[in-house]
Order: sequence, then C-alpha cells, then structure tokens
Amino acid sequence: MVYDMPVDDSYVLNSLTIDGRLSFTTDSDVHLLSKQIWVKNGQLIAGEEASPATNEIKITLVGAHDDDTAVIDGILGAGNKVLINTGTIKFYGQ
Repeated sequence: MVYDMPVDDSYVLNSLTIDGRLSFTTDSDVHLLSKQIWVKNGQLIAGEEASPATNEIKITLVGAHDDDTAVIDGILGAGNKVLINTGTIKFYGQ
C-alpha cells in the first residue's frame, strides 16, 4: 500500500498497525499524523537505497497526555504517542 495523503493536518489516525508494507509516495510531500504507530510484522518504507526520496515525508505523533496507552503483549505498555517497531523501518532520503 502506498501512503499518498496530501499535506493536510485534518487527517489524524487514532492508531496504525502495519502487518504488510506501507510505502510513502515520492511524487509529492506527505504528512502522516497518528496517535500510535506499530510496525508489527510489516515494513514502513520511504524511498529506496538506489532511489532516495526527494520529497518531504513527515510523521507526527499526536495526542494528549491522558490518551490510551499502547499495549504490546497484554502486560507491556508503551505509553501514548509512540512509534513501536517490531518489524522493519527503512527511510532513504536526501
């Protein structure tokens, strides 16, 4: 799946769990806003080693201090406004 939402601060995800592959478009600037992101068994990719992204790719974690806490395995909490990586994250840019 390719994330190609326009730069618009009105699109805020409550949570995002990636079990497949999520790539960012390199055709235009993008801004991903979410309270929690978990790259679980998947991949979060921006650009490629041979072809780095030249556009602006922003990830902003949003929320309030008292928002729900991310729970990883039933007993391990990670807080809120978190990027949890148990998969693969690769960012290639200039």
